Amino acid sequence: MDKHQPIRMVLATTLARWMAQRPDLDTQMKVADASGLGQTTIGRVLNGKVSATIDILEALGHAFGRDPGELIRQDSAGINYEMDRYARLPDYEKARVEAFIKHVINEQEFRSSPPPHEPSDLITKVEPSVTKQITRGKTSQSHATEPSGQPATKRVRRTRK
Repeated sequence: MDKHQPIRMVLATTLARWMAQRPDLDTQMKVADASGLGQTTIGRVLNGKVSATIDILEALGHAFGRDPGELIRQDSAGINYEMDRYARLPDYEKARVEAFIKHVINEQEFRSSPPPHEPSDLITKVEPSVTKQITRGKTSQSHATEPSGQPATKRVRRTRK
């Protein structure tokens, strides 16, 4: 989200996203029933027409089982989960959830980091139609392309004499 977005629009966007993620709370009427707020209040929140009070935020957060502060957090890169269900987990299960989250984040960071460099003398990129094949000190040319039509990449094995 835009860091300069008005808070009432952050609230509207977040509430709409939460509703889309929960089939049991996907209409204004369902949210109104679960939160104890009026349907018109929910509509005004979704349209960015109301200055939400702490009571409104609490009611909405409770209806979704989430921290009410998440509704107005502009950096809402948080994890989508039901807080009340998480809170009922035993401590050892919470530790497992946290360890899994760390594992996934570390795995993603590992995947997005550049691979260790390969020595340039082991891989040779060649022009699309010609590849140099090194065979016991002799050089010959042959046409070589990948099935995709891209230049072939040859691993060059050095031989000892």
